[in-house]
Amino acid sequence: MGDRLTDAGGACALRPQYHYPVSGCTHREVPKDEPQGMRLSAYRFHEEDPIAFSDGVRFMWRVGDIINAKTHPESPKCFIEKLDAAAGDTVVGKPAATTVTSYAWVYVW
Repeated sequence: MGDRLTDAGGACALRPQYHYPVSGCTHREVPKDEPQGMRLSAYRFHEEDPIAFSDGVRFMWRVGDIINAKTHPESPKCFIEKLDAAAGDTVVGKPAATTVTSYAWVYVW
């Protein structure tokens, strides 16, 4: 279900609760006063596939995306910075303002 960094959140949007050895969704709620919104709690551990970095790292949350199989045939989910309809870019999902709270544990050895 998507790339390895976002599996927990993406799958959690589809299933109420689940867990695997390295990822899961512990809580999912669609508020009655905000039926277009969703609150969820998901996690992803990278014990078996560590993410190596130096001098910082950046994770990006995507709600909706722009795809173009012609200009990015290696992966139609590649991040495209700016929509270019003339080039055949297509908006996928329903991009909207989103509030995300996250935290990360980083181990140094």
